[in-house]
Amino acid sequence: MEDWVWIAIGVAAALIVVLVVVRLATRSRRRHRSQELRDQFGTEYDRVVDRTGRDEGEEALRERVRQHDARALRDVTDEERDAALASWQSVQMTFVESPATAVRDGEHLVFEVLRERGYPLESIEDRAAAISVEEPELAGRYREAHAALVQAESDGAKDMTRLRDALLTYRTLLYRLVGAAETSGRLTTNGETDGQTISETTGPTDDVIPVERPTDQVRDNEDLTTRR
Repeated sequence: MEDWVWIAIGVAAALIVVLVVVRLATRSRRRHRSQELRDQFGTEYDRVVDRTGRDEGEEALRERVRQHDARALRDVTDEERDAALASWQSVQMTFVESPATAVRDGEHLVFEVLRERGYPLESIEDRAAAISVEEPELAGRYREAHAALVQAESDGAKDMTRLRDALLTYRTLLYRLVGAAETSGRLTTNGETDGQTISETTGPTDDVIPVERPTDQVRDNEDLTTRR
């Protein structure tokens, strides 16, 4: 076999090796980038990719990050933080008498803080997408809280558990947005808690929203008071 044939074979083999190495490296980089997005977005990654496919979904998530980095978000002032937390206490205390009203007011309060900080406000999905960059575990809960409110206002359904979860979601999100620590403890009848501070990254405990007492228990207590 002539020398030029061996040379051609060698060049072709070298090119094949290079192409294989490049392809493997590309796959490795892609897996690494995918894993970074999974780590950052958690369940939000699964939601987006399941709906649109991996390539389109990952690009959408990267676009969220680019928009977030380009957005001029500002921190709230101490005065704004104090005002928001004071407003929240009023919202929370209306839950027993009017759960849907409390949830609606909670959503509005979160909306106002998002507006003050410079988040997009066009739709619930725009807000959830923007939130997901820094608070990915709250994005889905934020959508669910809004859906619970819409249902309660449209058909008058009083799913106390769902509304209570919605209010807890708004509370957690509000505290994260204003950079405040949450407090843990059961509310008394006058709305006070034990005041124990918990981490900003820890979700609220399940017993921080006032729970409506059963009607029969209220009636029995009233009858006992009358007899006395």
